[in-house]
Amino acid sequence: MNYSEITNKEKLIAKYSSDYSRLKSIIKELPEDAADFMPDIKDAWSIREHYAHLMDAEIRAFLRYTNSILNPGIKLEIGGGDVNTSNKLLKYSTRNIKESLEVIRLLRSIILQHVTEMRDEDMTEYTIQHPDFGRINLKMILSIYTQHVDFHIEYIQRNIDLYLKQKINSQ
Repeated sequence: MNYSEITNKEKLIAKYSSDYSRLKSIIKELPEDAADFMPDIKDAWSIREHYAHLMDAEIRAFLRYTNSILNPGIKLEIGGGDVNTSNKLLKYSTRNIKESLEVIRLLRSIILQHVTEMRDEDMTEYTIQHPDFGRINLKMILSIYTQHVDFHIEYIQRNIDLYLKQKINSQ
């Protein structure tokens, strides 16, 4: 996936802060069995697995965010790797969606509380060495993770659409 930096601080914060509400609204009316519906598509994940993965990614985002401030320029070798292997080893299929969402909410709340008080120039000065993207600043860190949510919402919505289509066809 290609990520691009959202350079306007206000737009970035608005986008980043809206992700939790978007994810919450998706599961608000979700039937329980839809969470584990698995489309007949190679390497597809259930909605539950997407939420668990997003929670794990949010933990990495938080670590990258804090380390860029505490240890500017540090090389962090966290995350990455084969996501399908991570899914199996970390048993995403057993995770509670609401708990995954709550972790996302809490970590984003902490970051948002801090970043809104930060000067714009500090957001470009604090950096980490990312294993895939090289040296990136705070704006890019937050840009990656808000666009990552967009990426997974597309798959989650695909699963919901396929689930509903299967339900209609089975009646």
